[in-house]
Amino acid sequence: MECSLPPQLTNNEIDDALDGIADSSVYRHLEQCPFCRQRIEHERHLDAKLESFLIPMFLQQTHPSAQTLQDYHFNLLKKSERDTVFQHVQLCSDCQRHLAELQSYLESSSSITTKPEIRQDKPRKPLRELIAQLTSPGQGAQLSYRGSRGPLMFEADGVYVFLDVQPGVPPILVGQIVAELPKVWIGGLVELRQAGELQGTTTVSDMGTFECPMPQTTAIDLRVTTGGGNSIVVKGVVLSE
Repeated sequence: MECSLPPQLTNNEIDDALDGIADSSVYRHLEQCPFCRQRIEHERHLDAKLESFLIPMFLQQTHPSAQTLQDYHFNLLKKSERDTVFQHVQLCSDCQRHLAELQSYLESSSSITTKPEIRQDKPRKPLRELIAQLTSPGQGAQLSYRGSRGPLMFEADGVYVFLDVQPGVPPILVGQIVAELPKVWIGGLVELRQAGELQGTTTVSDMGTFECPMPQTTAIDLRVTTGGGNSIVVKGVVLSE
């Protein structure tokens, strides 16, 4: 499918339309062009995913760790620490959701009985390398450190990598991994490479996030490797103004 009224709307015009601040000509174009309407619906779907999956980057430091929330649930914290977590939970929908999911899991698992597993010598599964793809076609894997575009989202086999950049000298690459089994990625090694040369490393926090200074010159490849040796790779990320 192609734009019915070329030239097609730019990414900035699509963003402005989503924010309700676009020029009237943009809305007239959308009324008459199925292709561009499909593009804006795709962007709206991605925004919804961001809201449902991505924990706000700048509030990470205020969240209790997953282990602290678990200890809070089982009443294992000291009174002063428990009071602090209690006050946070009252105001934090994310932590309320995590506690509700923990309670649901405990209730469901308590009703399941399984036969003891008989351990056998089995060949180890081969290590996997996932190559993540940008989920927004045509946008390009470019991060703007002076513009207002939000995080980029990459995906491979149900594992999502969100990347954004914070201004600085050098700019700081901030990211988060969202997966069905998030604990697998906690403590994972994050590597930034240019043309195969290592430029920086960090590790994944217990909230699934990481931060690392980002070179401004050429495209970088990002690799996150779990303790078990599996990895996910995002290739060719470029920092632009």
